[in-house]
Order: sequence, then structure tokens, then C-alpha cells
Amino acid sequence: MGAKGGDVPVTGPLEIRTRKLRTILLPMVWMVPTYVLMMRHGGWDRALGGVVLALFGLAVVTTVATHWRLRRQGCVLRIDDSGITVVGKRTVGWDEIRVVRVVRRSAVTAVVPVPREGVELPMLDLSLFRLRTAGRAARTARRWGGPLVLLPKALDADEVRIAAAVRQFGHGVPVVDAPDRATSLPGTG
Repeated sequence: MGAKGGDVPVTGPLEIRTRKLRTILLPMVWMVPTYVLMMRHGGWDRALGGVVLALFGLAVVTTVATHWRLRRQGCVLRIDDSGITVVGKRTVGWDEIRVVRVVRRSAVTAVVPVPREGVELPMLDLSLFRLRTAGRAARTARRWGGPLVLLPKALDADEVRIAAAVRQFGHGVPVVDAPDRATSLPGTG
């Protein structure tokens, strides 16, 4: 990470919440004019536009409901002297984490704690639907190098603040930049 992540002061435990709703819904707004234009024409465009607009409305309602549920919980993740706590799951102690990687893929950045051999980490589940958590955890581990993936675009703390908190509280757990695939690590995939 270099100096970028190490120079951010962390004064106490870092409690992380989900992002505010406007940062989630704003990217969806550009779609509305497209649907309206589709509906201005007659025939199949209007019917298709109506169906797509109804599905879009359902997606917005589902997103708002899920976001409201997550925000109501308060913090979804806490980084402190004890380790990394995922709300509703166990605290992962610093002795269970081998390294914390900051992984960059295209426009997505993730902070991924890589567990020591034989340790199973919980998954931070911010998805809309709570289905097949075990399968999703396995796919997440294959893609990112571990099931506990912190995506700053979905959280109110960026990778710099998260890395700084790990450096402060992590009892020497290294934080490293991994600009390429996390699955190329020995022992992670």
C-alpha cells in the first residue's frame, strides 16, 4: 500500500456501516429516462418498457428494503484490538489472519483478510437475498482469496481507512497491495 494507507490516523476502533442510500440509488437513476423513451413509442417498445420499468421498480424497492435492514443494524463490521468482527458472526482474531490484501480489479477495490491454514472466516453478507450463503462464500473465496471481503464501494470506509485500522490494531498482520488476482496466492486457490 505504501505511504497512502499508513498515514491515515485511526483514533479508536473502526466501526463500519453500509453506504448511504443515495450513493446506491444514484447510479440507477440514469435508467429511468431509457425506460420512459421506450414507453413513448407504441407496440412492443411500450410493452417491453412497461415490463422493464416494473422490474426496475421491484429492484429499487428490494434495494431500499435491504439497505434499510442493514443500516438499522448499525455497524456491520468492527476492527479493533480483538480482531475483525462481522455483526451477527464471530470475531476473527488477529492470530487467525495471515495477511490482509488490498485487491484491485478493474474499478473494484476490496480489502481481503487471508486466513491462516485451517481457519475458516465468516462472510460479510451485504447481498439483497440471503440464499445459499455457503455456496456464495465458496465463490467469494475463489474469486477474491477469502470469504471475508470488504468492498469499500458498499461501505462507509474506504480501503485506506480500513488498511490503517488493520495496521493500528492488527498486532503486526501485514497489509499488502495485490493489484492482480488474489487467487494467485499460494494456498488460496
